Amino acid sequence: MSSTFDVKKFVSERDNVLIAPAGFGKTHTISECLKHTEGRQLILTHTQAGVASIKDKLKRNSIDKEKYSVETISGFIQKYVFSFDNSNTIPRIDYDQKVFYNYLTDKALEIFSLKLVQDIVKISYSGLFVDEYQDCNLKQHGLVLILADILPTHVLGDPLQGIFGFNGSTLVDLEDPLQMGRFMATYKLETPYRWIIGQNEILGNDIITIRNSLIAKKEIDLLQFPSIEFRRGAYRDSGNYAYIMDLFSKNKSVLVIHPITNPIQQISYRQNFVASFSYIPILIESLDNVDFYNWAKHFDNKTKPLDALLSEFITSQFSNLANWYNKDTKKFKKKIDQIEEGKLIDIKNIYTELQLNYSLVKAKEFILKVKNLDGVNCARRDLLNSMLVSIENAHYSEITVLEAMQNYRNTIRKMGRKLYGKCIGTTLLTKGLEFDVVVVLDADKFKDPRNLYVAISRCSKRLIVLSENSKLNPYK
Repeated sequence: MSSTFDVKKFVSERDNVLIAPAGFGKTHTISECLKHTEGRQLILTHTQAGVASIKDKLKRNSIDKEKYSVETISGFIQKYVFSFDNSNTIPRIDYDQKVFYNYLTDKALEIFSLKLVQDIVKISYSGLFVDEYQDCNLKQHGLVLILADILPTHVLGDPLQGIFGFNGSTLVDLEDPLQMGRFMATYKLETPYRWIIGQNEILGNDIITIRNSLIAKKEIDLLQFPSIEFRRGAYRDSGNYAYIMDLFSKNKSVLVIHPITNPIQQISYRQNFVASFSYIPILIESLDNVDFYNWAKHFDNKTKPLDALLSEFITSQFSNLANWYNKDTKKFKKKIDQIEEGKLIDIKNIYTELQLNYSLVKAKEFILKVKNLDGVNCARRDLLNSMLVSIENAHYSEITVLEAMQNYRNTIRKMGRKLYGKCIGTTLLTKGLEFDVVVVLDADKFKDPRNLYVAISRCSKRLIVLSENSKLNPYK
């Protein structure tokens, strides 16, 4: 941490804020703070990836697990609302996520105002840290103010990384004294540790320079930064394609980010990217992607024959299936090669059986066998694995597939989701993460300086930017 930052003084004060650009050691600071606190600290953030990142840092710094509890703000709220509210009045997340989350936050504001609940919080925790505070909307900010009356509270964030303003909600302004009120005791971190540790301090300094230009709303000319590897064009261009494939083959930690945020375009674009690169990168999905819940509901709706539903599922989720299955006739092909035909015997038998009997166990077996056919691939592996787990849990727990899916996704929500290796995602899904190598696609399509900054600051060693133009103006 910066020599100007006093950890002991920071944690000794009851309410304050720490401002730190990306890569300046905010998560490490939380870890250091816990060395100077008593009792169990509640640590809240916004994403499952953030939860996993904080837990990983605390573990690496040998912080006793009894000293902290790390949760998403949403998960923390849900735990109390589901415990103290009538479950019949809570909207279903699979119907309308906006209504669901607005209801939870509104109800949480009521619940945490109750003395009984406040007493429970006091007994459970000795202090509160809220990370990525720039992503709190005003209602969440109001909730933190209530918690700050109960617990010593420290908030950490960066104004240039506030990108979670969903559904028209207004984000808190870390630099507004009227909004921040009691949190105006401000500390700052000043050293770009991410790039120092990554042994590319020049890259870190260039990203700081770009940050200052973004704040000033100036044009960014990538050619002025030799530490950034600028490549003109799209990933499909032959030279760029070979370059990215080489990055995947030679590096263990690679993140690809693209600026498309429309849900339908987002999934289609990323699926195509994964397929283009031989299914090497993992497609990062939103935890509450509506497709997960919709598919679960399809398997609960027994008005459609299970074999027909499975046909729809495998043709939409698996690629390179045409060698084995005719989606028009909804039948598996007759293979001349006896080895290939042998691989289809069990599948055909299960498929026939499912036309007569509705069996979730057999449905899972069928999907797995199709998945393992030679050449068959799936770009949306998270969706596929979640469906397989939920189908099995629904059978053995005697609940609906939708309930099993909700339970499974909530488990991930509570435990956090560690993302590493070779991935493709968006700024919303990767904020707070760090990869050795980051490739930013279509950088000229960013229309918001905060999203561009989040994208370029995920790297620790190398940054590759693809764009039709080397000059970027990410301002609406």
